[in-house]
This record gives sequence, C-alpha cells and structure tokens, in this order.
Amino acid sequence: MIKSASGKSASGKTASGKTAQILRSVLFLRAFRRALLAIIPLLSSLSHAGLALDSTTPTDAIAPQETQPSTSPVLDEIRTTGILNVAIANHAIPLSFRYPDGRLDGYCLDVIDEIAEAVTVQLGLNRHPLINIVTSELDTRFELVRSGTVQLECGPNTIQAIEGVTFSEPFLVTGIQFISVISEREAEPPFSPQDTQAAIELGALRNSATAAILADRYPNATIETFVGSRGIRRGIEALQGRLNAFATDSLLLIGELAVAGRSLEDYRLSPTEPLACSPYGVILPRHDRAWIDLVNRVIVSDRGADLWDNWFSSIDRYLQTAEEFCEIEVIPAQAIRAERDRR
Repeated sequence: MIKSASGKSASGKTASGKTAQILRSVLFLRAFRRALLAIIPLLSSLSHAGLALDSTTPTDAIAPQETQPSTSPVLDEIRTTGILNVAIANHAIPLSFRYPDGRLDGYCLDVIDEIAEAVTVQLGLNRHPLINIVTSELDTRFELVRSGTVQLECGPNTIQAIEGVTFSEPFLVTGIQFISVISEREAEPPFSPQDTQAAIELGALRNSATAAILADRYPNATIETFVGSRGIRRGIEALQGRLNAFATDSLLLIGELAVAGRSLEDYRLSPTEPLACSPYGVILPRHDRAWIDLVNRVIVSDRGADLWDNWFSSIDRYLQTAEEFCEIEVIPAQAIRAERDRR
C-alpha cells in the first residue's frame, strides 16, 4: 500500500571548481564530495547489468553545424519570442540548487547557458535569447515540456519511456539505493532489502520511478511518499521514527546528507548492487528532431565535457563505477577521462 506523507492512501499507485556559499562556507562542497567518495566502496564489487533505454532516446553524437534555417517548432518559437523557456528542479545538488540568498546554481544552469549560446549561433541571432526559468517538481516536469510551457527540463530525470517527451543523451549515471539508520543497539540493521515480503515502512518521492519500483518489489510494504523540493530531506528525517528505509538515487541521498550537515557514518546505503540504474537526461519534446540534436551537440561537445568536469570530476570514481555497472556510455565523462589519460 502506498500512502502520502499526509496519511492519505491510494491502492497500487503512488499518491499525493564553484563558489560554495551554501551553509555559508566552502565546507559544503567539500563535505558533499567527501560523502560521495565514501560510498565508492559500496559499488566497487558490482557486476555488469544491462538497462533498456527508451528506444527514442538519441544515442549518436552529432557534430556541430553551421548556421542554418530552422525546421524546428521550438527554434522557430525562440526566434519569434526571443525567449528560451526552461524548467529546473531547485533542490537537486549538484544538478540544480539554491544558495541561502536564493540564487540558483548547478550543472543544469551552466548547460542551459551553453544551449542558449548554441541557439544564438544556429539561428544567427544578434543576441542570446532571454532565459526564463520555471521551477519544476516530480509531478510537473513532464507536463511542463509536453504542454509546451517550457522547451526543456533539466534535473535528476531518469531516462525512460514517457508519453509525449523524450530525453537527451545521458549526462550522468547513478543508481537507486535505500538509506537506513545504523542502530547502536543492534549488530544488524533492522531493514534488509533482500526481504521483499516484509511488512515494513518504506519511503520514496511521489511520482518517482523509485516509488513504482518499491510498490512492485515490496508488495507487503507500506510506502509513504514525500512531495516537493524538500521531499528527500523529509524522508531522511522520517527514518528517526516511522520509516525503516527511504529510497532514491544515491547521488541525491548523499547530497542531501551533506547539505543537512549529517554524517554518512550514521546511515547505511543498501543494497550494494542498486535496485535500478538511473541515467539522467534533459527532458525534451518528442518530435522536434532539430531541437533534440542541438541539445545533444551541447552535451557531448568539448564545452559540455568541460561543464561535466567542473561539476562531477571530484566524484568521478563513483560515477565511472555506476556507468560500468549499468553499461551506459556517458560521452562527456569519457572525453574527460581520455583527456586525463593523455596527460
């Protein structure tokens, strides 16, 4: 049974380097990086496992093109309005997050700037389009793109088959794991992910792929779902009381622990082999090939590799292990690793 954090239930469905000023010091990003590196041993023994991606997901790197006329509804709209409408999650470190003063930062902000530059070149504009940013949530991200409210959404979006939208090339791979509290009074944790028939209390984000996986794999569990940009934090806090474990992408779990000032030593991430792989891609309108190609060119370009290096290189050992386990190619990551090997 799945129920919302408010207590309402639904049958079988999920219910309702950068300057690190976060936590007022550079210690935030250092803590984030240390925490992420701490989970590398958990993944070091992984075997290979396959993952079927949406067949419409573009997989070929596309060489940059010269300025040319648009055959794209999205590009035509940007040319007419001078505005690039985008959506981002605002609490997904290090993809997109807010500093205490309200400013947004993260990989997504930087890649959107590069997409705006590519639009300027391709359309032969005299200036960059104005970037209009809308905040997205798990339950609004796909509809924002599908309805044409925004032309892309960037955040922790697992590439999957979703009606009316598609995804860019993957720019990062992580995996779904549980987080549970380590009890000082017990030699073994009170939660075991291998016990799929247990009548336990689990948590996940509402309208997430993780919630659907838990409902299918743990049929006797009560699954509480958490809503909004603080959903992961609320889920971790619930471990001190009613939840046996909370599940989401491990990258986001570790980021939330770091920003909340919590120690990974007080928690356990399990299982060693993730419940599922999570390749992240930018959400895009399904049938606009020219727009999809432009976004992909940015992600796999030299500049895209530089952005990947800037935001993710400090946790590359973890990310590379995840890519190898999931057997998913991340082009900007491979470019950075090849460059390092040449040095």
